Amino acid sequence: MRKRAIRPAQPKAKRAKPPAEQTLSRKQWANRCAWCAGQIKPEEEMFGITIALHPQALKELERDTIQPLFLPGVGRSIPMIILPDDSPAKRDGKDAAFQLCSRSCAEALQNALKMELGD
Repeated sequence: MRKRAIRPAQPKAKRAKPPAEQTLSRKQWANRCAWCAGQIKPEEEMFGITIALHPQALKELERDTIQPLFLPGVGRSIPMIILPDDSPAKRDGKDAAFQLCSRSCAEALQNALKMELGD
């Protein structure tokens, strides 16, 4: 009879869990950067990123709202604007947008989105 080596159990890798459900009001995020949460003043330049979502994910989201998008790689939720059907970006095939205060925040969010969602 052949003996098999018994290996100690390996702990399972911990998966990042999304934070408790958040309510993100338009008023709360109307003038804030999605990446750094800094205030964007009306006279300051604003940057934006738009993305297309998987149709199944889009079914569960109400249009013209702000929803949290949890990014496990960075360990936080990012406010994502679900575009209304009549927006120009929606007509171009995009479903959601992020507003940002600077190029560096836009690049950081874009890199995090690529890491999580792919191209």
